Amino acid sequence: MYHRSGLKRPRGGSGMLTQALARMVQAHGGHLIAGAPVQRILTARGRTVGIETTGGTRITARAVVSGAHIHTTAKLLAHALPNRLDR
Repeated sequence: MYHRSGLKRPRGGSGMLTQALARMVQAHGGHLIAGAPVQRILTARGRTVGIETTGGTRITARAVVSGAHIHTTAKLLAHALPNRLDR
């Protein structure tokens, strides 16, 4: 697409996109936690219900958004996806 209309970047640099997304999440009542490595994504009855950090802290939520690569996210969900990762 950049061949047709050129590269687009947020005003102020690429970091402004993540900052705008963070402000939007917070404006809608969401909370962001940065710098806490996630050990696994918690699930119950087929739904995501929170995360567990490598330090063992559990944080529950109505929704969890992963910014990790899909393979990393799948590994964090591996306990909830038995046999599905092999396909």
